[in-house]
Amino acid sequence: MADADGSGARQITDEVGRGWGWSPGGERIAYEVTVRDFRGNEAGSELWVADADGSRKRRLPDVSSRWKWSPDGERIAYVVTVYSQTGVFEDLWVVGADGSRARLLTHEVYIHSWEWSPDGERIAFTVYGYDSQGHYVDRELWVASVDGSATRRLDYIDIKDFINGMWWSPDGERIVYVVKENSRDEEAVRELWVVEVDGSGPRRLTDDFAYNWIFLPSGERIAYQSRVWEFGRWLGHSLWVAEADGSGAQQLDDDIEDWRWSPNEEQIAYEVKVRDSRRTVLGSELWVAGADGSGAYRLTDSVAIQDWRWSPDGRTIVYEVDARISSDSRRELWAVGVDGSGTSLLSYADILSWWGWSPDGESIVYMVDALVSSDSRRELWAVGVDGSGVRRLSDNISVSEYGVGEWGWSPDGGRFAYKVDSELWVARDDGSGARRLADDVGYWRWQPGGS
Repeated sequence: MADADGSGARQITDEVGRGWGWSPGGERIAYEVTVRDFRGNEAGSELWVADADGSRKRRLPDVSSRWKWSPDGERIAYVVTVYSQTGVFEDLWVVGADGSRARLLTHEVYIHSWEWSPDGERIAFTVYGYDSQGHYVDRELWVASVDGSATRRLDYIDIKDFINGMWWSPDGERIVYVVKENSRDEEAVRELWVVEVDGSGPRRLTDDFAYNWIFLPSGERIAYQSRVWEFGRWLGHSLWVAEADGSGAQQLDDDIEDWRWSPNEEQIAYEVKVRDSRRTVLGSELWVAGADGSGAYRLTDSVAIQDWRWSPDGRTIVYEVDARISSDSRRELWAVGVDGSGTSLLSYADILSWWGWSPDGESIVYMVDALVSSDSRRELWAVGVDGSGVRRLSDNISVSEYGVGEWGWSPDGGRFAYKVDSELWVARDDGSGARRLADDVGYWRWQPGGS
């Protein structure tokens, strides 16, 4: 690790194993160390924790490669494989970041996935069972208090179905999970369910192909989509909003492309497909409604929208439009106030690779492919939300194998780091003061504090 100005570089360990990660507050770092036998062959891994400056290194007991930090960074949950006379099982443990207070939460079960509650006081987990063909599938949903005071099964799934993912509500009062029909068919029924952590419920939210759902950050409401059928045909996906317990469901539209809550939790924006009489998609419109689904109004006319995002303060939406001229593939970025005012063209590029908001919400940052002879160079640019202050931040950004620019803002938004080939660079938020930190970098991450 190193300080953000490139100074103070220090080596933490000789050989890192499969994973590592900062604690949520950035005070500590956990990392796996490869263990080798006397022949030099890999024989497993150990999990170690160190303070943010690399000091006070300590090994945690009996940790496998499946581990997760608690939200407060004070504990780690992990799974241990157990070999007994009756079979091979898994135990779920919790241990303090200093290696103390190790506590067993489950005994000899088959654990597939587990998630910390937002307050770090409980862990929800799913337990394997067998389907009719003898394959492992998630059958049971459980919740356990990390102090060991209570472990409760919240739901048991019939053998014809299985749990296909579970998530905590932001307030930690309930869990949403998907129950999928036991079939290889991708169009098989997926039901969305919600259950209180005290075991009351469960309540089914949808009875057919629920997906693309999310809670309000406060946990007060949930929005989700389900399939729309008419005369035996699948016509599209509807958008619904409901109270967090599943009551009061209201449909906003029946042909939705995408949707997102506003950061201030007061509204929901959604993209509605526009079709002709043959149901061919001609474009899409952006609509905005209240968080309860009321007062919907149209924000844009029908255009070829490629992507769109709320501003951090929830007052503006920027959207990308495919504005082809002749055979060109030009992309344009537009901004519009959520009250319908202030529509403005921000930028356009022949090949727009990526774009997003700056952390302070004052600028849009975008990456373009700038062709130089036969080479393709990626440049990073920024523009004010009102279209002013266009500036180039960097003239050469590396791109990962997934086509994403390898760069990122510091948590406080004052600087950004980026890779050029295998070099790691850092610059101020206006692109000035660029400096190289390291010559041969694989993966990198900002400390949560940003220093």
